[in-house]
Amino acid sequence: MILLNSMEPMNLLIICLLFFNVLFIGIALFLVYQLFKKNSSSSSKESLPEPEAPKSPVAEVLDREPLKYVCAFHPDRDPVGVCAICEAACCESCLREWEHLNFCSDHIKLYAAHKWEPITNERTTANSPEASSYIYEFKKNIWSQGVPSFIVTHYRIEIESDIVESYVQLFVKLEDKVALSSMILQKKGAQKLPSH
Repeated sequence: MILLNSMEPMNLLIICLLFFNVLFIGIALFLVYQLFKKNSSSSSKESLPEPEAPKSPVAEVLDREPLKYVCAFHPDRDPVGVCAICEAACCESCLREWEHLNFCSDHIKLYAAHKWEPITNERTTANSPEASSYIYEFKKNIWSQGVPSFIVTHYRIEIESDIVESYVQLFVKLEDKVALSSMILQKKGAQKLPSH
């Protein structure tokens, strides 16, 4: 305090101006350094792009546009169900129900014209939901060869023990039952073999 009181006001003003000049130059140099640092890091990123981390399968699905399902026979209409045989999406005017099953106009006639028999009755649980996957694959494969079939799933629920079971049945035309029974048993056996 004694030092400041003994100085002339002009000297005090000069010292303050010098202090603020040094402070201003320091801030200006710091800002120039930050700008230079930002430009050099962005130019190095432009020349050497960092590889993108691979997306998880869930992220890829979430990034896709939602699929718009339409009636297979009327693309301007929304579907209300699928045919049990061909799995085509059908609008309200195309979908036919018979014996608690849904069919398109063509396949309800096929269903009505034949006797159908189950060739599977695979039990699945919460611990083994994949146990029936071979049935769905088999249905898809035989349909690609023009052989019709449909799947019915029955559920058994034990409320006291909190157990839910499903029984997946593949129905085929009676005249195809023997040949397809043999084929699906081979498919089931191939599924249960351990992979090496």
